Amino acid sequence: MDRVLNPQNDVIFKRIFGTEKNKDILISFLNDMLEFRKKPAIVEVSLKNTYLLRDRNPEKLGIVDVLCVDAKGNHYIVELQVSGEAGFGARAEFYVSKLLSSQIKAGETYETLKEVIFLGILNFNLFHDKIPYKSEHLMIERNTGEHLLQKQTYVFLELDKFPKKIEDVDNLQGMIEKWTYFFKYAQKMDAKSWEHLLETAPASMQKAHDELVHSALSEEEVAEYEHVEKYRRDYLSIVNSHERKGKTEGLAEGEAKLAAAQAELTEAKAELTEAKAKSEAKLAEAKLEMVRNLLELGLDVDKISKVSGLSVAEITNLQEKNP
Repeated sequence: MDRVLNPQNDVIFKRIFGTEKNKDILISFLNDMLEFRKKPAIVEVSLKNTYLLRDRNPEKLGIVDVLCVDAKGNHYIVELQVSGEAGFGARAEFYVSKLLSSQIKAGETYETLKEVIFLGILNFNLFHDKIPYKSEHLMIERNTGEHLLQKQTYVFLELDKFPKKIEDVDNLQGMIEKWTYFFKYAQKMDAKSWEHLLETAPASMQKAHDELVHSALSEEEVAEYEHVEKYRRDYLSIVNSHERKGKTEGLAEGEAKLAAAQAELTEAKAELTEAKAKSEAKLAEAKLEMVRNLLELGLDVDKISKVSGLSVAEITNLQEKNP
């Protein structure tokens, strides 16, 4: 059996859910996770730039893992978070508010606002134990429970709370449990477990599994994957080490050392975010250069849109700026 990679790794996660060639996986995943909406299924999405409102407040630039818009204009943020972060819930609200406020243009009314749905996959517990592993957070009226303000929705998968064990692969009920099992146990499963999981799963999960195979990556992608895995291992090692020391050296000293370690990790995260931002900026500029070259060759705008992933409006705007 080929080496199976970690779907909780940013590189793999974005490869599975944030690329044009795998939009069908993203659409299937969203429909499975958002079944509570009782609305027509999502049939098409457009992937968007994952930088949120860079121009409004550079100090609070949001970079999400996957951002897309459906045919009706509703926005979906899909975010993977493997390291514990006490303020993650507030960060999710910040991202959603950014997207809501960015929709209004001069002269438009608030009735034009579309929904923003945040979906977080967490490898830590954000909420207390009474909240189930998959939780849905809506804005409801306190007395009647009516869901009247419908522009914001938050959905979280807390993997640590998932009650099924790896040997329960034959007892999974529905796609929510199967996706959660996929994220939690992918690297621990043997060939037989994968066979059992996929035999009743849709083609989208089979395709997601295929993206986890090591041989599917380029050398550059493998190097980036290993870099992120090293960061994750270092993070866990630091946290575990300081937790052990905290038990033997006293609570106060242990908490101080843990705070110092968290500061180190925050700095490392900032460096990693900056490196990712520079890498994505280079890729974005390369894509724009490709579009400019294709425009100079006289290629049809619709065809350029399909090749590049940019919208027709974005390409037209670029064409007007560079006649």
